[in-house]
Amino acid sequence: MFKDLWEYQANVGQSRIKALKAELERIEADRNKLIDRMVETDNDRVIKRMDEKINEMEAKKAIIMEKPLKTAHPCAPSRKCSNTP
Repeated sequence: MFKDLWEYQANVGQSRIKALKAELERIEADRNKLIDRMVETDNDRVIKRMDEKINEMEAKKAIIMEKPLKTAHPCAPSRKCSNTP
């Protein structure tokens, strides 16, 4: 039973890592699109709003990067953490 729980935690951790990486990739892609559009426009108000949106995206990326990805992994194989052979 302990081994099943351990494996479940490992799988949940891997899923969490994949989701966070996908979110970072999506934010980066959206950011790059905004930068490309910003280069093409001459409207100062549009540029200012796009810059604000890019800053929001950067802040969201920073929050995601601060999440401890290592905690998604169990500390060691289940045999090392339990006294069972």
